Amino acid sequence: MKTNDQIMEARCRFCGGENPDEQGLCPRCAAINAVLGGETEMINLFLPVFWDHCFQCGAEVLSITGTSLTPDTLVFQCDGCGEVHEIPFALEDIQRYIRNGIVRELSED
Repeated sequence: MKTNDQIMEARCRFCGGENPDEQGLCPRCAAINAVLGGETEMINLFLPVFWDHCFQCGAEVLSITGTSLTPDTLVFQCDGCGEVHEIPFALEDIQRYIRNGIVRELSED
């Protein structure tokens, strides 16, 4: 029987998804991590520096509250319209968000 620590270790450290790799990332987060260029950028998912504008109202994202990443969605509240958005967040979604300018282009430092 697995202990609670072993069960927690079997979850992605970003979203809680199953089947994490040796870095603690589920297949979806590992793929997103690769697309974004590394863990530093993964952390930006939770910061307004990453998002260019709200999915619904189009307002520039200046601050984000109540952000969480689940195995299926990213949840955040827009400071422009006040709505809480559950955003589909598969690898294909993040690639589409990058192509459509919903996320900011991150410069390499």
